[in-house]
Amino acid sequence: MLNNQVEFLNESKCSTEDLVTILTSKALTTKMHKVYFGCETVQLRYIIDKLSASFNNLTPTALEKSELFYTKTNRL
Repeated sequence: MLNNQVEFLNESKCSTEDLVTILTSKALTTKMHKVYFGCETVQLRYIIDKLSASFNNLTPTALEKSELFYTKTNRL
């Protein structure tokens, strides 16, 4: 549903399965599949804030340090 409303993921570069695998992983490594978001940073921040209660250490800082997540403009 998020993808239909705000183009959450860039599905030409990654899948929802890739995102779920990363979010449910106990340890993140740089060898994991990269996640490319298709929405604006403001929208992404709102979504991450809402999801953070359901996942361990899901913060903007943790996302950046993992080096797995890229913005709509392909910035780490």
